[in-house]
Amino acid sequence: SQLMPMNRSDIAKLLDRLRTLNASIVGIDFIFDTPQKEPPTGDKDLGKAVRQAVDANMWLIFGAVLKPEREVGTNESLGITNWNWTLQAYLDAYPQFLELPDTQRDCRNACPFAYLMSLVQTANREITDLPQPNTNRDRNLRAQFLDLVDKYANKGNLHAISNWQPPLGLQSLVDFSIPPAQVYTKIPAWKLIENPDINEFPLVPQQVVLIAVSSDERLGIAPGKPDRFPTPSAIHYWTKQDWMTGGESLAYMTHHFLNRRMVIPIPNIWMTVMAIVISKIIVSILKGKSKLSHLQIIAGCLTAIVFYGIIGLQIYISAGILVPWFFPSAVFLAYVLPTTRRKYHG
Repeated sequence: SQLMPMNRSDIAKLLDRLRTLNASIVGIDFIFDTPQKEPPTGDKDLGKAVRQAVDANMWLIFGAVLKPEREVGTNESLGITNWNWTLQAYLDAYPQFLELPDTQRDCRNACPFAYLMSLVQTANREITDLPQPNTNRDRNLRAQFLDLVDKYANKGNLHAISNWQPPLGLQSLVDFSIPPAQVYTKIPAWKLIENPDINEFPLVPQQVVLIAVSSDERLGIAPGKPDRFPTPSAIHYWTKQDWMTGGESLAYMTHHFLNRRMVIPIPNIWMTVMAIVISKIIVSILKGKSKLSHLQIIAGCLTAIVFYGIIGLQIYISAGILVPWFFPSAVFLAYVLPTTRRKYHG
């Protein structure tokens, strides 16, 4: 934070503004691990804003880094946070994959950021006696919250999120084919702070709010490593941007949890092996079909792979299962066509 500082007084202003807009859940994609020297009042200003937001029953989730033994996040000695009335979750995640809690690790000790934000948002809607944040609490808020989630997680969306596990141990993908406008609303910090019209932001009380950096090269995860990555092709189609930020990736993950959007990629090798087996069966069948011409066989093969592509697309749209098409289709043709050519033209 000293090499690439973000003015904590400015973040305090954002929290104050969100409090006046009645925001209920706010994630902060920053790690405040050391004191900030410039400005000298930064930590004090942010700590004051946090306490006022908590006493307004705002759920605050602060970012952390995942270490082998624990999460390392905001240093409580700075006076910014207190784990009895604020939450913490780790930001480490591959931006293309949906980060889920480690099955070998209790989420009370290490919890993914987008996952925890989604749980809080869903619990706020589905649990009537949910404990509310305030500075008079004397019990760890995350532990108490997750205890209550375990108690009520037997139906509805809360059950779906807390028991989210991809089939066969496959890793869920982030679905960047969804247009960003359907996932999040990007609001510049200056606009949020300076616009006095509360009616300009009518959805803030119902939404999850994420405070995150843009693609500014001065702000990132390490010196010379801004919090961004090359834009996926689908996002580039929608936005024409060259970079996508870590905050935008977290927004997509949160959207997927809240909307139960699970995209499971079937490994290429699985479908390739299946294509080999099917092609061998077809070759053995074709050997007994002497009346078929070579052109008829080619037409049949091309029709089959086009039909396979259409079926795969429909499976992706309806069930979120991503079936590889190109390589299995190429292997299928490579096995079938030479064999039939040798039979009819050898």
